[in-house]
Amino acid sequence: MEFRVIGPVELWAGGRRRDLGTTKERCVLAVLLLSPRQSVPASSLISRVWDDNPPPKARQSLYSYITRLRHRLADLDGVELGSRQGTYRLDVEDEAVDLHRFALLRDQARAIAESGDGEYALEHYRRAAGLWRAIPLADLRGDWVERTRTNLEEQLLTATFERAELELRHGHHADLVGELTALAERYSYHERAVELLMVALFRSGRQAEALDAYRRIRAVLAQEVGTDPGPNLQRLHQRILRTDPELLRIPGSRFAARRRPDNLPPDERTFTGREEELDRLLAAVPGPAEPPPQAGPAATVLTIDGMPGVGKTALAVHLAHRLAGRFPDGAMFLDLRAHDAGQRPLDPAAALDALLRVAGVPAARIPRTTDERVALWRTRLAGARAVIVLDDATGHDQVRPLLPASAGSLVVVTSRRRLTGLHDSHPLSLDVLPLRDAMRLFTGIAGLGPAADPAGVAAVVGRCGQLPLAVRMAASRLRHRRAWGVADLLARLTSDDRRLEELRVEGREISVVFEISYRALPPALRDAFRTLALHPGPDLTAHAAAALLDRPVHESERVLEELLDRHLITEPTGGRHRFHDLVGDYARGLAAEDSAAVRRRATERLLDFYTEAAERADALLSGRRPPAAGPLRLPRLETEAQAREWLAAEHDCLLGAARHA
Repeated sequence: MEFRVIGPVELWAGGRRRDLGTTKERCVLAVLLLSPRQSVPASSLISRVWDDNPPPKARQSLYSYITRLRHRLADLDGVELGSRQGTYRLDVEDEAVDLHRFALLRDQARAIAESGDGEYALEHYRRAAGLWRAIPLADLRGDWVERTRTNLEEQLLTATFERAELELRHGHHADLVGELTALAERYSYHERAVELLMVALFRSGRQAEALDAYRRIRAVLAQEVGTDPGPNLQRLHQRILRTDPELLRIPGSRFAARRRPDNLPPDERTFTGREEELDRLLAAVPGPAEPPPQAGPAATVLTIDGMPGVGKTALAVHLAHRLAGRFPDGAMFLDLRAHDAGQRPLDPAAALDALLRVAGVPAARIPRTTDERVALWRTRLAGARAVIVLDDATGHDQVRPLLPASAGSLVVVTSRRRLTGLHDSHPLSLDVLPLRDAMRLFTGIAGLGPAADPAGVAAVVGRCGQLPLAVRMAASRLRHRRAWGVADLLARLTSDDRRLEELRVEGREISVVFEISYRALPPALRDAFRTLALHPGPDLTAHAAAALLDRPVHESERVLEELLDRHLITEPTGGRHRFHDLVGDYARGLAAEDSAAVRRRATERLLDFYTEAAERADALLSGRRPPAAGPLRLPRLETEAQAREWLAAEHDCLLGAARHA
């Protein structure tokens, strides 16, 4: 089964092309295929299908298209077209869509090329190139289609140029001439295409044709645009005119020779705060010393866990850059993809394959079995001093095979889960930013000067829950809305039912990162997550959770602990749990989708719990005999002191329950 958008929008299954209906239906499918496993609002579909000029009954037409598409896709395994709250979502694996398979092959090719294995990278680039059959969305028309097509063609063209550069580095210039000639004719203004063609022709002994290619683009630019070729093309022209021998040299061996692996992402320019956390992490790292022994303790492992969007990756990368000078044998980064909406988590074998390539091991030398890869990886790092960032881990089972066996290297692991299975690690649980640092982050990204309204900025970051990702999204929106002030942004964030929608960049809302964590939960924990969001107070105990969930207290404690380990709830004080503001908004939105009867029963159990416990505490304080214990699971309330302590702790929750009742 294959969906195609690089060319006409098509579906191939069982060796035959399926009928996908009318042009509008194919356009709807194209929009959903370009955003797989993401909820696309009906309004977005309408604006893209009808170019912001929809007919009066556009929604009814859209519903009809969706219904017919569902029917056409019904018999395909692993494909589901669903709808929820005015949005539509197409669940389909990336491997089943040619564009996403192209992107995966291109990204793999780039990573492999960075490791120095150019020939293996070219294999991936060529497989990606084979998917470019025609112009993207070739059978569709419209403004959105044209914009999307331009963007996709640019991606395809960039990958083609990357491949062509790599082919030239490996001496494959003669094989490129025909392809580059066609590209230069098709994209007559694109100087990069002509530049690569001129190099390929010159190295193939066709100097006159290379100079002729330059004359053609110079004439086109002069007649159509009124400009001369750029400086790079002019310099290349001069080098070919003088038959520069350096231009004839094949730099393949120099390209592959890279002594120190370093594929760390760039450090964030606006990285803010985290001084205490950095001090804790740095204190756990052995200082610079003599070369490490060949045998001895394992590598130093730091783990950074925290809720989605709290800045774990940014902190890990910042730390790695800061320490890179102390680890002369390399700085490596690998995304383990535990929460990548578009791809599955890396298994240890695939992760080791990627790490070995980054470390400079040629593809042909990487063993096939996981155990052999572990052995080679640990042999490679024996006695070395390297810093390795393993980002977004699913758990300790994914990470343990990737750890060096000898001392000297530093491994920094980030995860949304507490990695309690890595017993010898140094853990750090990351919280939201303090107010002052959150304000600094906001003003830095938004480009606000010292005259910015501090009260307004504080209110905005407060509405963002001081969560770094949310603060960044809000600040980025303000930076790109010149007509807005801080007060305008704050007004948009004031409404609880709109806050998550307003925290977005380029159409991606903050709720997406929460949804990925939620979808990763087992079904029973998903149900509990939604039900706990019905609590009307600021926090809750295991006893209140037991009432909501209709479970024994020890089971509710286990549920709370599981959610706590996944950073979907917090425990600001012992025994009392709460949602972060934004996660709470997300959870309540999910809970609203459950049936009214289910929600009512859970809430009534909670109100019964608070009523019975409060009556018992009141009787103890009044000197009356407490009522006989009912079936509810109440906390221990046997003395006046226990009653007073419980009422003080539950004061805000009791008021919230009373208001809700």
